Amino acid sequence: MNKNNLIENKIHFDSELFGLINESEKRLQMLSGSLALLKESDPIITFLIYREAQKSILISQPDFPVNDFYKDLIGESGKNHRVILNYADALLLGQKLIRNVSDSVHIIRSIHDELNKNISPGSTRAIPEDETLPQMDDLRKEISANISYPNAVRAAIIHARFDLLDPFKENSGATARILAQLLLLWKKQLPFPVLQLSGQLLKKKIEYTELLNDLKRGDNPERWIKFYLRTICDSSEETLLIIKNIFSMREEHYKIITEKEFASASVLKFLNLLLKRPVISLPFVTKELGFNKQNANTIIAKFLDENIIEEITGQKRNRLFTYKKYLNILEQDK
Repeated sequence: MNKNNLIENKIHFDSELFGLINESEKRLQMLSGSLALLKESDPIITFLIYREAQKSILISQPDFPVNDFYKDLIGESGKNHRVILNYADALLLGQKLIRNVSDSVHIIRSIHDELNKNISPGSTRAIPEDETLPQMDDLRKEISANISYPNAVRAAIIHARFDLLDPFKENSGATARILAQLLLLWKKQLPFPVLQLSGQLLKKKIEYTELLNDLKRGDNPERWIKFYLRTICDSSEETLLIIKNIFSMREEHYKIITEKEFASASVLKFLNLLLKRPVISLPFVTKELGFNKQNANTIIAKFLDENIIEEITGQKRNRLFTYKKYLNILEQDK
């Protein structure tokens, strides 16, 4: 079997595979229903995209300092956040570009360029044109084909085919994971690219890698597809759990603010800022919200008193505050 043509013969659909197809469709529908309650601008959507980006990066770079991401965003430390922001931007760019899926090679190259923006210039692998273009064209036809396979199965096929094609020096695996997510968006299985697919693949990294290697050797694709459908089920459940936990946390903190009678427009703005940036500093708050230092300090002190945020440096100057419960939801693994 050609590694760049995962399916040369029909997939054998046994009872287990049919069951997994039905279950994955059910889980995706439940997740889609919850996401329908959110607007694209909701901080939860951004939060989930960042989390998916972090987990995807950890698959290929296990030592990447993802825990510093939110500190980096407020300019308190290094520049590793650029890699995560690029991944998030690539997902969002892909979401826009899938309106014209017939030009899928352009979508792939655009996603890859976004992943490497300001990081890895010239990372497209120099493969002879007569080898690369037919394979990419096969993949383009696979993506845009109107075939009868269920969408979750097609996502599994496209993910594997691109990963095995491996056309780039860097980020072929990341691009494959993004393409699978975008296919589910294109087929209207999900409204936003927030499925926590990479988190589950990271947990199953050994099996994930082994099954891709099996496909290279021409082993049957059913094992890969069943694995992938289970992963979609687990990813859907994990994403839904995260959303529920964030809703619950937001309700709890709104209740505290109301019952303690310190609710105000400024306080609600501050809470909404925490949902976007769960690590903050005093200068960041004054800059983002236009508060003076006294007002910002007063609100921060109230949130500290209620244990909604906590200070993490132990210093009297240049302090950092974290929305700990929010970050705990980010870090949890189902």
